[in-house]
Amino acid sequence: MTVLLPTGIGRPRAIIFDWDNTLVDSWGTIHAALVETFEAMGHEPWTLEQTRERVRYSMRESFPKLFGDRWEEAARRFYAAFERLHLE
Repeated sequence: MTVLLPTGIGRPRAIIFDWDNTLVDSWGTIHAALVETFEAMGHEPWTLEQTRERVRYSMRESFPKLFGDRWEEAARRFYAAFERLHLE
């Protein structure tokens, strides 16, 4: 099968990530990254159902409440886990 692509189209300048599950169901990756983050930070991990119920706010709003003064460390751990997991 040959796929013809339009000529003159270069690389995209931006890629939009669908965080809110409109186009792609990313709950599994979000949940797995949160589990790793919770465990690394000494917290009891949530179930997938709890993740779906509780993830409602931005990281800037929710992580300080969850992790206190260590929220930025938790954010780094979450993003590292998410990046690794979604590529798998």
